[in-house]
Amino acid sequence: MFANLWAIEQRKTFKRKAFVITLAGTAALLVFLVLGTHFSAQVAAQQGGGIGELPSMLWPSGIVVLLTDFLSPGFIGGIVPVILATAFLVEEYRWGTLQLWLSRGVPRSTVLGAKAAALVLPLLLTLIAATLIGGGASALVTHLGAGPGSAEQVNFAQLVLSLLRTLTAMLPVAALTLLLGVLTRSTAGTLGAAMGYLLLGEQLLGGLLSLTGLSTAALYLPITVSTVLTLYNHTLIKGSEAAKSIPVGQAAAFAGALLWTAVFLGLAMWRFNRQDLSI
Repeated sequence: MFANLWAIEQRKTFKRKAFVITLAGTAALLVFLVLGTHFSAQVAAQQGGGIGELPSMLWPSGIVVLLTDFLSPGFIGGIVPVILATAFLVEEYRWGTLQLWLSRGVPRSTVLGAKAAALVLPLLLTLIAATLIGGGASALVTHLGAGPGSAEQVNFAQLVLSLLRTLTAMLPVAALTLLLGVLTRSTAGTLGAAMGYLLLGEQLLGGLLSLTGLSTAALYLPITVSTVLTLYNHTLIKGSEAAKSIPVGQAAAFAGALLWTAVFLGLAMWRFNRQDLSI
């Protein structure tokens, strides 16, 4: 039953306007950021300004900037799972789809679990599309300014691992959004609460932990540990040297992101199993 429900959810994914708009919007924004940052750097260089303060978008380091900064949970990588998770779950409260599955004897855990699992593929596809398009834009500006780049400059095994890191970093955000969706059953409430936590909530919580002498614990908050995980994407270009200054080990960051995902999904499942869907 779980596999069948998951397959149905996947087919619905590609018909959802939220997925198509999010995919296209992410790709367009990344191209704009790559080209805009590059041309800003050129203007700064011509005026004798601080070009070193701008992130490099040249090939192949531009791919690292995309995966580490723009697609991290603190930026676009946080917005995408919030939008998709909200569309995947909260809309169906209003449509009555959840009640329909339950009326057919499908367990609540199966319904919510299938929806959670169905989020992984669209998140991965968004990452792949953004990397290809953003990487292409990086290669283009490099070709225009310094000549063509070479695919041999990219460690493709590390590129795959970087995509896996970034995908894993998105999962706690998606799981938190599902939890908020179950709690609020409101699109506006879910989006507002999720974006509020991303933009401000965790910074306040981390600040409180630091004030109480628990600054190390602040590194393991869900968005923080996920963002730290994406820093290891610098090994794509810089090798193992890039990991020396990162405050949390890669294995611990992976484990932390997955643990927070499990915690949020567990809480969402607990609440969903006790929820009255008739009101």
